[in-house]
Amino acid sequence: MAAPRRTRVVRSMMRRLESKTPAAATRLATLAPDDHEVQIRKARLINRSSGPEAAANYIASLGTSWDDPELLSRRAYYLERGSNYTAAAETYARIIQLSPSETHGYMRRALCLKEIGDLKGAIECAEIAAELDPSAPEPHELVLDLSKGIPGWKRLKILEAGAQSHSDSLDWQRRLASQAFSMKQWQLAARAYEWCERHGDEGNDALFAGIALSRQGNITEARAHWLTAVRRDKRLFRFKGVVAGCGSRRHG
Repeated sequence: MAAPRRTRVVRSMMRRLESKTPAAATRLATLAPDDHEVQIRKARLINRSSGPEAAANYIASLGTSWDDPELLSRRAYYLERGSNYTAAAETYARIIQLSPSETHGYMRRALCLKEIGDLKGAIECAEIAAELDPSAPEPHELVLDLSKGIPGWKRLKILEAGAQSHSDSLDWQRRLASQAFSMKQWQLAARAYEWCERHGDEGNDALFAGIALSRQGNITEARAHWLTAVRRDKRLFRFKGVVAGCGSRRHG
């Protein structure tokens, strides 16, 4: 039987057999040793019968696996499933070498490095992913998640970098506004809170937009925002001292 036809037959038979007689399906894989689909199916069957470590070891035993991003991705997946994060991180490093413009390898390596305590390396990988695809929200969210406890100026930088990819996210814009406010970056805080005021319905957004504007000396604009705040939430009348005198009540 010609090789391409034999491979098609093996694929078809494995699909039929893998749920009922997985051992037979596994043995069939030896008839098509160079076919990705067949070998990935065999690894999946090994994972079911012997666990993720055995599946990862099987893929590693394939002669071309270290130069094949698809097989490497499967191996890394099984290594993560088996909580072998060190080996998974090394595998993702190889994937990055082979596909340096793809964000997936950086994202997964970042998560593995986080698990083994290499927070600095994890943040670096996540930041590269964010740079490669600035419009994707996930890398920016990962960077922010990994960066808890870092200096405020760096957290603000991360939030600013992710603002474009989160242009419709009230949660992200509020975090940006809050961080800018806490660092007395009044212009940025005002702009972010004004965005939240336009796209949301919470009185606090208008209240703190007004406070940020007042800190820049824009009292007339500030009062307009405060009126909106009180219209939205009458409980904000308790802030009348801040509203009237542009006082120093702390941002909550």
